[in-house]
Amino acid sequence: MFLRKFVIIWIVLAHVLSPVILYAGEPILTPPGGQVVSLSPAFNPPVLKGIRVYPRNPLRFDFILDKGDERITNDQIKSESTRLIKYFFCQPDNS
Repeated sequence: MFLRKFVIIWIVLAHVLSPVILYAGEPILTPPGGQVVSLSPAFNPPVLKGIRVYPRNPLRFDFILDKGDERITNDQIKSESTRLIKYFFCQPDNS
């Protein structure tokens, strides 16, 4: 009986005091009052834009990849395109 009352009191105190404990300080992510936050620059990652399917061979695909804004090497393009194609085929990425 004592343990049950102790647990109930502990839960009530935790719920009552949690806003005081969690929000006691000023939040870190908010800027000072009146300051305008500028937007970050636009970012276009590599994206799988399309798929070409051949009617005479429906199991043959050509994937159309837009490499985005990044300046990446051929090796990085190959690894990124492989990752996107695996995502298309719903295969887990082991890397």
